[in-house]
Amino acid sequence: MLDNTKVNLFRQSVTTRYNLLLAVTFLALFFFFLRPPTDPDLGWHLRYGQQMWETRQIPRTDTFSSTMTGYAWADSYWLSEVFIYGLFSLGGYYLLALVFSLIASLAAVLTFSSFRKTPLRSGSLDLKGVDSSFWGEGVNLVLSLFLAVLLIISFAGTRPQTISLLFFAMILLLLRYHRYRFLPLLFLFWANFHAGFVLGLALVWLWFVGEILGNLRIRELGNRRKLFGLVTRLTKYPIICTIITLLNPYGPFLWHSIARDAGSVEIKQYIAEWAPPLLRSDLGLLFFLYLVVFLILLGLNFRREKLSFLLPALFFTFLSLSALRHIPLFVILTLPFFYQSLPRLSYSGTKYTFIWILLVFLIVSVFSFAGFLVPIVNGEWTSRQTKGFGNYPEAAAAYLKNNPVPGVIFNTYGWGGYFLWNVPEYKTFIDGRMPGWRTGSQPTLFSEYLQAAHLKNGWAEVLEKYKIASVVIDKTVPLSEALRIKTGWEKVYEDSLAVIFRRVN
Repeated sequence: MLDNTKVNLFRQSVTTRYNLLLAVTFLALFFFFLRPPTDPDLGWHLRYGQQMWETRQIPRTDTFSSTMTGYAWADSYWLSEVFIYGLFSLGGYYLLALVFSLIASLAAVLTFSSFRKTPLRSGSLDLKGVDSSFWGEGVNLVLSLFLAVLLIISFAGTRPQTISLLFFAMILLLLRYHRYRFLPLLFLFWANFHAGFVLGLALVWLWFVGEILGNLRIRELGNRRKLFGLVTRLTKYPIICTIITLLNPYGPFLWHSIARDAGSVEIKQYIAEWAPPLLRSDLGLLFFLYLVVFLILLGLNFRREKLSFLLPALFFTFLSLSALRHIPLFVILTLPFFYQSLPRLSYSGTKYTFIWILLVFLIVSVFSFAGFLVPIVNGEWTSRQTKGFGNYPEAAAAYLKNNPVPGVIFNTYGWGGYFLWNVPEYKTFIDGRMPGWRTGSQPTLFSEYLQAAHLKNGWAEVLEKYKIASVVIDKTVPLSEALRIKTGWEKVYEDSLAVIFRRVN
């Protein structure tokens, strides 16, 4: 029989080690996620945030493009944009990078918290076994989180989607600990921060459907009162969460706008993060390795898992296979299971294995942090724009400021947000808000952009339809070669990235 004082001291020691591991892991994650803001949509998020700060009004129609002026749309990012511009006003790009790294790190740590284990909770008084359990679980924890970082890091950054990851992790944590009464409050905020709340609702509905099916008993199927009570008790929270998402500046129209954009065929075909993962890419290969191991572990533990986990896991497996942008949500959902299902290492040498793996994890994260600092030291960051990141036409934007070009501009899709923020005196042809936008039964603006940029049949008619007088595009776009030889156009500017043409007739 162990002395209670000795057990309590050992319990405190283990708890301290867990807290230290949590702090060190959070710091390493923060270094990993710290990146310069390079998201192509950041410019128009800043522009809208600035407009809302200055006018105290939430946008309801397009005012920034020359092609869809007055188009009614629901800005599902409006609160994120207010937040982003507020941070930018306080500390520029540096503060944006720091805060969004914190958000991504917090999402990962909350995922960690949902499966964190404290030894001795089971009542075991085998101190050596508990010590072994700590080191063995520590090894699996660091390896699991490192793999998760590699899968998530490409999608994190200074963008509203990162905030969505945090909300998703918080929802998952509440579900795991049965703190259902807080779910509506989170969805009230999430529905005003990012359209990803729709997938959060899918998680909640599938979770509670799994709870209903898991709690059904054959003998209760004939008892209508018990069956009705069970279904009512376990569906009230999903219903409340769904209804509360209507508490946004746009009401049901927000759902309409999200569905309209989600139905765009061009988005799935031409926007990289909406494409399915491919084995020939590094990210795709890493994802499929994670998926294969996860499915093997799921098969081995299938009977022990609740339907409340299995249904969301299968749904988000399908989503992650359909689009790259859903991989982070799949990882956050499945990481606790992945970690818990890995075989534990034996006691022999586990402590030193853990220390070595954690040390490597920290060293790599420090090098990642150095990659963030080098551009600052070299002076590659300015107060208004990041230089050398994201392949943005900084020099072409400077030319446009000093040499105004006439009429309506046709611009590269990925540069639209950059121009809206850095050259606000020009309205864009298209930007990241607009791939699903269309008027009536007309083709989407994005399809017309692709038609002109890639010289598809009728490309010249698109330029005529929108009375394009100037073209600012990437030199690699086929349209740039066509305009070099087409009568009525002249090149007025060119650098290693961009070229500008002007109509002369």
